[in-house]
Amino acid sequence: MQTDQQKIKPEDRETVARIAAKLKELRAAPGIESLEQCNVAVRQQEVKRENVLPELTVVGNSWISLMAYQAKGYAYIAP
Repeated sequence: MQTDQQKIKPEDRETVARIAAKLKELRAAPGIESLEQCNVAVRQQEVKRENVLPELTVVGNSWISLMAYQAKGYAYIAP
């Protein structure tokens, strides 16, 4: 998710705004410590890190981050 409106198709901007609002709401919810965005995806989509939503923490690789959380005892529930 990025904030640069120039990079978002006009027909997608309303949907992106709704998703961004939901992420902001989720980030503020009790028990949510952080929301992470994979830097691999950021690079592949050519998004500048400064344009990633402020509610998201960019991590080097989300798979490695996920494994680290699992090693700490967290469980991954597949959608």
